[in-house]
Amino acid sequence: MVNISNSELMLLEIICEMPEISGYNIIKLIKERGYGEWANIGQTSIYNSLEKLTKKKLVSFYIDNKKKGQGPDPKNFKINQSGKKILQKKIIEALANCRERDQRFDLALSGINLINKKSAKVALKKRKRFLRQTVERLKKKYLSQGGKKLPWQAQALFEHPQLLIEQEIKFIDKLITKL
Repeated sequence: MVNISNSELMLLEIICEMPEISGYNIIKLIKERGYGEWANIGQTSIYNSLEKLTKKKLVSFYIDNKKKGQGPDPKNFKINQSGKKILQKKIIEALANCRERDQRFDLALSGINLINKKSAKVALKKRKRFLRQTVERLKKKYLSQGGKKLPWQAQALFEHPQLLIEQEIKFIDKLITKL
């Protein structure tokens, strides 16, 4: 199986949305959508990741020599069938299996429209089960460590992730309803 980084996942999602797109327009979209928050990517990293996706044979490109003006001719990128299959598989994996508070889950959400609704629901229900198990594990750990007898700051270490996970479960319920 091909491994892809968060940056590559984000780029595949963007390329998949368009029949073809230039590196310059990819950079514009990343800035417009605020994807830098989730993928921690700069301009040089974008071009390096596009190169990696090409080497992995998930995207192809052609040089658009119709450009007028200064600078190099732009490369226009296009996702291929293998790239689409890998992208869809990685989105489903990320929706179902990412740890709580994982940026890859957020990136998968941005590409949820690229998979079928049934697959998305199955993945989200799997994630919801995982999150419930995580909350239960935290509660047991909290009690085994002394529960309310712990100093307040130690209690906060257990309470904070539980509250966040419980909110994420509510969020997932909303997503499933929307689908």
